[in-house]
Amino acid sequence: MKDRHGLKVIGTPDGRIVKFFRRKRLFSSALWDPYVKRFARNAANLKKAGIPTVEVTGVFRVSSLKRDAVVYNRMEGESLRDLPMTEPRMASFAAFFAELHRKGVFFRSVHFGNILELPDGRLGLIDIADMEAKGRSLGVKERLRNFAHMVKYPEDRQMLQDFGMERFIRLYEEASGLDGWRAKAFGQAVRTQTGTSIG
Repeated sequence: MKDRHGLKVIGTPDGRIVKFFRRKRLFSSALWDPYVKRFARNAANLKKAGIPTVEVTGVFRVSSLKRDAVVYNRMEGESLRDLPMTEPRMASFAAFFAELHRKGVFFRSVHFGNILELPDGRLGLIDIADMEAKGRSLGVKERLRNFAHMVKYPEDRQMLQDFGMERFIRLYEEASGLDGWRAKAFGQAVRTQTGTSIG
């Protein structure tokens, strides 16, 4: 896979993935904390938290391309964007999203294309460079910001609306781990954010 800047992702004959990163700006956080290191660190943090993700096997610099690269094993599964959004699948996603938040994972690249349903039915994360492991349960405001990241993608917002935004909010609230008033505050804020009426 390429973009206008060159190589982004390639597959290897043995089933691994090589993902290339470039520094987008001359002065950015990637200068002292490169994306490849974040990717590998995030994979380790997710594994420690018991959240399925890719297994990193190497990180290196490609001087000729002026790119950093990370090598990881391909995860078996299908993205949620490629699967029908049934009630059990949406309940599983709501519980998974809530689990990430309970475990302090702020995944900015959250969308249905980056969440895989694995052969054993569990959900896992890919494309994990843009993520933070907070080391504590996320607060209501952080959860709302992360929810906003998800619904900004038209395809994902449409999938949620087709399923029923109110049903999803209630599923998330049940799994959120928030106490009563915080869960209620979250639900009310998401309804306002998405223009959803309580049904």
